Amino acid sequence: MNRSITQFTFIILLSTLIVSCTDTEKVQLVEKTIQETKAEYVSDSRVALFSATASAKQNTIVLTGETSLPEARASLLASLDQKNIAYADSISVLPATELGNEVYALVNNSVSNLRSEPKHSAQLATQAILGMPLKVLKKQGGWYLVQTPEDYLSWVDSGGITRVDKSTLADWADADKIIYLNTVGFSYSKANTGSEKVSDLVAGNILKLKNSSGSYYEVEYPDGRRAFVAKREARLLDDWISSVSATPEALTNTAKTLIGS
Repeated sequence: MNRSITQFTFIILLSTLIVSCTDTEKVQLVEKTIQETKAEYVSDSRVALFSATASAKQNTIVLTGETSLPEARASLLASLDQKNIAYADSISVLPATELGNEVYALVNNSVSNLRSEPKHSAQLATQAILGMPLKVLKKQGGWYLVQTPEDYLSWVDSGGITRVDKSTLADWADADKIIYLNTVGFSYSKANTGSEKVSDLVAGNILKLKNSSGSYYEVEYPDGRRAFVAKREARLLDDWISSVSATPEALTNTAKTLIGS
């Protein structure tokens, strides 16, 4: 009787070991496929996100992670199908569903610092200026993972942006706007420089034009604030774009005006 029990226990342990080895081999194979997929689709981690891991659970490989590249996720799953590997897919495609329709944003400060991690002490990744459109990928605490027009991924605190949906972003893009041209300056609550300041401004800031009268533009911020900007310090954006000269000499002259700023 004891011998039979011992044999039965040995068989169970051996079976468990075999299954465990098989699961380990599958996980290793899947992890290799994940790395191959990442190498194919993410040549620069600063502009694309593909983070996935594999684990074994009840003879099934469980995939977890997130990506900003739906085509990379589709390619990974297709590769696993070709290898006849059973899997449960839990890889999230960004933007995160909890963001709803507001998966875009407009920079709301004259300059917003974009960080490599969701904390103020993290390395500065890049900067974005007032009026710049961003793609919002996910939220973590009081921070948002965003993607700039140049595709750079970074974190911005919630106070630096105004989230919008696709329709609102299109309205902003189509609206008449001004571009601020002084190196630094301010917008005002009334059409005179003696009134209360609304915010600081830097060269390149873009604001929606609401009215043009006298020596001031009446403008609107992405968050709905209204202000006045002196016309001598700004231009209509479309006029500026059609007249600006991007020659080496012009770029050098502009750069020289920023020395010491």
